Amino acid sequence: MDLNTIESPILVDDILHYKDNIKILKHLFTFGHFQLDRTPIKDRNYNSEQDFVLNKTFTDIEQHSGFSYQIKNEHQQIPYDELLSVYSFVILNQLSKRLDFNYKNITRIMYNYYCRDQLTTEHVDGNADNEFSIVYNLSTTDGGTTIKGQKYPDQGGQAKLFKSKWLHSSWPIDKDKGRVTLNIKFEI
Repeated sequence: MDLNTIESPILVDDILHYKDNIKILKHLFTFGHFQLDRTPIKDRNYNSEQDFVLNKTFTDIEQHSGFSYQIKNEHQQIPYDELLSVYSFVILNQLSKRLDFNYKNITRIMYNYYCRDQLTTEHVDGNADNEFSIVYNLSTTDGGTTIKGQKYPDQGGQAKLFKSKWLHSSWPIDKDKGRVTLNIKFEI
């Protein structure tokens, strides 16, 4: 498959077994990996890091965008001794096999954790034509991901693959207690 020709997200179900998803969740919460999400709001300037964090967590000035655990960014090597890195490769390799595409490398691995009323505002993950993103749902919730204006509910074990330059966001959970997604960015 030529990923450059896709015009809407590709949804692939049953990437990992339910028991694997639970193992990932247990690992994430047992070892306390999550930190406040420090992704800056586009076109906003802050006086200091402290003002930024205060606004994101305690005031109504900014939307609280949850918590994140970034294993790898564009400037880091992948820590192969980290269980969560290995699962990221398995997910991407399953997609590569099922959809018949090749990729060069993974450029970002980030887990996101949201409580009720927390969401990520509209953004892009990259701007290059060869960059693609995956949002992998570890569980089914009443929240979800919006990509190019279309809503895609969370379904446990499902991967949503799309061009990194497409606008996307999340919508908050209402009844469920928590929502965890894995974001993988890769290059072809």
